[in-house]
Amino acid sequence: MTAPNPHWLGLLCSAISSACFAQAPVNDHFTNAIVLEGSSAIFSGSLTNATFEPGESSVGCGGHDFGGGSVWWSWTATNSTPIVIDVLEATGAYYSGLSVHTGKDVTSLTELDCTGLDSITNRYIRLVPTLGTNYHIRVWGPNNSFTFRLTAANAPVIFQPPQDQTVAETTSVMFGVIAGGLLPLKYQWQFAGNALPGQTAPSLALHYLATSQAGGYSVVVSNSSGVTTSAVAILTISPTSPPFLLAPAAPPDTNHFSFSLAGETGHFYRIWATTNLTDWIDEPSLAFDPSYPTLVINASATSVYSIPIDSNQLFLRASHFMPKEICVAQLQAINHAIRLWAIETRHGISAPLVEQDIAPFLKYPVVCPWGGTTFSESYVITEVRSPPTCQRFPQTHKLPP
Repeated sequence: MTAPNPHWLGLLCSAISSACFAQAPVNDHFTNAIVLEGSSAIFSGSLTNATFEPGESSVGCGGHDFGGGSVWWSWTATNSTPIVIDVLEATGAYYSGLSVHTGKDVTSLTELDCTGLDSITNRYIRLVPTLGTNYHIRVWGPNNSFTFRLTAANAPVIFQPPQDQTVAETTSVMFGVIAGGLLPLKYQWQFAGNALPGQTAPSLALHYLATSQAGGYSVVVSNSSGVTTSAVAILTISPTSPPFLLAPAAPPDTNHFSFSLAGETGHFYRIWATTNLTDWIDEPSLAFDPSYPTLVINASATSVYSIPIDSNQLFLRASHFMPKEICVAQLQAINHAIRLWAIETRHGISAPLVEQDIAPFLKYPVVCPWGGTTFSESYVITEVRSPPTCQRFPQTHKLPP
């Protein structure tokens, strides 16, 4: 018998697969699936060097073919409690697939549910299992590493509860929750354990906050299988610091009066004028446009402004005006809605969408102060961290990177 030619073997390995030189995952094949047990499990894996075995389809999620290879887990239902498998983390190649199947072998599987893996965490698949049935969990696609969580529960599963926040008095705040389970999901926000009337969206936006609104906020999520209440998020409201104050900046000259405004740097303030301390109007000389409020923004802790002397205006005052804070809170709610839409519909985050797509996830219409009246004329958050900015971003809306 003639010995194999080493040079020929090397060429064959190169032509067939890099798996000749690199080890495939231990659960690369259907028959080598890693067994999961119990009603709760966190499991991780990687598609690096994974392959598709003979007879296995590389297609899923409604016809998507991501190439690459696949890895497998199995789970046997010990009861008929609904389960969700959500994505805690996915890194590497932009898109792969997560699916759950029934069947006896890799060539004759029935796909029960499927979702893609991209930059949105908490994507999930869901099903109501049959007692004693063995379910096959497949991840397939190009190089990717990931961590998933399997949870069996009758009630909805809260993946991301509302978070503690600290904001200044008179500004805005947005709380959001991400939950999964059998659809449809219903929401009811609570303050100090009491239902907030009308607050039945996955997000809660509050504006012009008063110190009396500080405290604990939670949300009750329900579906046909049960009810789950989130952990309590604590809202801390700090007093305005420094307090804003108007004062004469210099003796008035013949034509102008100068005044200083001590307040927060970079904050908007509205300047009002009156002759009788009862009927206040926007100081017209500082108005950018007659149809807009008179706003000034402090360039420093104490900024100086000058207005023409007008005998009809005898008194001035300043008040907070926070379109940016309101806009940021509303846009956080919009982006939260887009994320939920992408999770529940299995769409990618850059998929085209219209206002009607995300309307079910929002309490209020998609508009912002100083913005348009339609979805495409609204604003998008370009920076949520300090200092936040709101910019017009017409036509296309998607999550920030």
